[in-house]
Amino acid sequence: MFDAARGASSRSFARLCSGTLATIALVTTPLVATAESASAATATTDFGEQVTDEVTTYVSTTPLTTEQVADDIADDGILTLTGTVVVSNGTADELPAGEVDIAFDDEIITTTTERDAWLGDSYAPDAPASDVTVAQQSVGAMAAGDSVSLQFSADIEVSSGETFAAQVHGIAAQYRSDGAATEGRSVVLLPGERDDEPVDLTTIVPVTAAIGTTALISSSDLEILTAADGDLTLLLDAVEGTEATLAIDPRVLASIRALGVDVPESAASWLARLESLDNPSFALEFADANTSLQAQAGLDEPLQIESFAFATDDHEFDGSLTPPAATATSTPTPGASDSPTPTPTAEDDPTAPPDAEALQQVSATRADLVWPYASTAANPAALADGGTVLVESDQLTHGSGWSTASGTQQRIGDTEALVISSALSDLLATAVEAETDPARDAAIAELTASLSLVAGTDGTQVTVEMPRVATNGTAYAAVVDALDGAGVARVAAPPAASADVASLPAVKTTPGEFSDETVQRFEQLRQQEETGLTLVDLYEDPEDVREELRVNLVNALSNQHFEAGDFPETVTSYTAYATGAYNGVTVEAGSEVQLIGHESSVPVFVSNSTDRTVTVEVRARATTGHLRVGDVTSVTVEPNSVSRAQIPVEAIANGTSGIAVTLWAGDSVQLPSTGKYVVNVNADMETVAIWLVGIVVVLLIGFGSWRMLRRRRREASGSVAEHDPSPTS
Repeated sequence: MFDAARGASSRSFARLCSGTLATIALVTTPLVATAESASAATATTDFGEQVTDEVTTYVSTTPLTTEQVADDIADDGILTLTGTVVVSNGTADELPAGEVDIAFDDEIITTTTERDAWLGDSYAPDAPASDVTVAQQSVGAMAAGDSVSLQFSADIEVSSGETFAAQVHGIAAQYRSDGAATEGRSVVLLPGERDDEPVDLTTIVPVTAAIGTTALISSSDLEILTAADGDLTLLLDAVEGTEATLAIDPRVLASIRALGVDVPESAASWLARLESLDNPSFALEFADANTSLQAQAGLDEPLQIESFAFATDDHEFDGSLTPPAATATSTPTPGASDSPTPTPTAEDDPTAPPDAEALQQVSATRADLVWPYASTAANPAALADGGTVLVESDQLTHGSGWSTASGTQQRIGDTEALVISSALSDLLATAVEAETDPARDAAIAELTASLSLVAGTDGTQVTVEMPRVATNGTAYAAVVDALDGAGVARVAAPPAASADVASLPAVKTTPGEFSDETVQRFEQLRQQEETGLTLVDLYEDPEDVREELRVNLVNALSNQHFEAGDFPETVTSYTAYATGAYNGVTVEAGSEVQLIGHESSVPVFVSNSTDRTVTVEVRARATTGHLRVGDVTSVTVEPNSVSRAQIPVEAIANGTSGIAVTLWAGDSVQLPSTGKYVVNVNADMETVAIWLVGIVVVLLIGFGSWRMLRRRRREASGSVAEHDPSPTS
């Protein structure tokens, strides 16, 4: 059908070009013309090689739907194609005014090879007139660094008396200014009636939240995420009622359940809604931690989290958030046995905090699915441990002969595999992560066109994946609507696990691995955890810190970090968290101390440059026999502050002595910071001072007594004279 259409299209085009109105035949009857300007449509352009890399042109079209096409044809036989052209001036100079031509490729693209040829630099038109300008617009002068966005519209005339078959065409936009030319290309699907079935598109959608700085997601963040317009709510809005396969991060569930009766109402409702969905689902590792790296580093099993008491101890529980007892279809805690394990405390004592397994429990429909991070596993099948592994097509060897048309259900050795189309997944990721509507439209256009090219008469099943980071639910819903509207794909559940794996087509994988530097960083993380464990006595609740160290270590291995490329920064952050106090708690330098007397204290100042409150033991010893230092002193230091500790001392003899100060985390771990203080001991001066004070007191008492006696004598003498009985003359 496509070959006949191609030949008829070329013949129609040759006839139509002889008229004053340039048109392009898409099939035997459809005609292409500009909507407003006949003079613009008369021009034809041979889109050539891009002249400069600093000026770029980008073109996208607004996705069409089958219903829209049918309605337009029924109304007036005209299909209206709209889109956007963005021209950017990346030079340091102003560009003079120019022109933008938008053109269609008259030939119908029928294979992915032809699509790639159109999009690639190697494409060459059959003839200069084979790319026909259907719209032309003027562009004013552009300052250095500026961009201009142009909206265009092109009408495609279609005879209503004939069936309009779905077809893929190339579209290009060329910008010309003062001799410089740049070109942008895309493809567009014109939906129509189809003889083949839509592609069954198995879509893996992660249910995750961004890995922040806390071990679990905070209550305030959960409230934001699960609000009516929150990311997690919008995600459920997008997948509910579809067959999207949910890859659920137990960290999200544990964060909600750990809050007990203090959980935000929106978060509790969100969890209940998630658990009620009928979507296919499976569990990720906690925080979607990368298992390939752990295996490459020699671990027999992924790192496990044994307790979340640091989070549950501050809350009360009534059993409302505790998951139901695990069943045969429930997914056990990642890395644990596949045997169903009942919830340990919910039925007997609903007020008891759920244990780590219950907090992480995911009631999933496909406990057998394992999703390693793309192209990093040396042996992806080994990670499945008897289940079904999701493997990227990029990791398949070229000799495997796999293509999108081969189907998703394959096998690697004796392990069942669902092959993920890397190319289609990239387009899906571009569509959901796009920051502008034109960028999203371009990705959707290419995605729908690509799926249209692989659709088969018996139905084709393809697996794609969403990005491992928190998914934009609104954008994903828009993509699903576009695919459904174009009739090229329907979201479908993954195929059921094969009862006879040996009968599946075999593919081989290219071993993937992390760099030696990344493995070394992982080893550094584990070493920092060990060091951090030796410092837990610095904190108010050592056991809580011990648990958080492990949770944050697993968080640091999240695939989100590898996808974002910030794993090295994450290692640095964990190091500061786990071992920052080792060098961050220090003894401040002090001035010379004058010690008078036999018993006193020496002030020692301790600085804490970390973000957590610490309680450190201050130990001191005298460097000479002039002093005897008392017991160990503890001092609590708030974050980024300084506190004073008083070291009790006893003077033994006069002279100059030193005090060496050390800081300790508990009884066995000494911190590297030390201090030395010079103490001038003047023990006898206390005795002298006492004698001097005594003498002064005695003198004062004696002087006071003398004055008192003297006054009394004077008073007594005056009294006798006043009462003298002698007669006067």
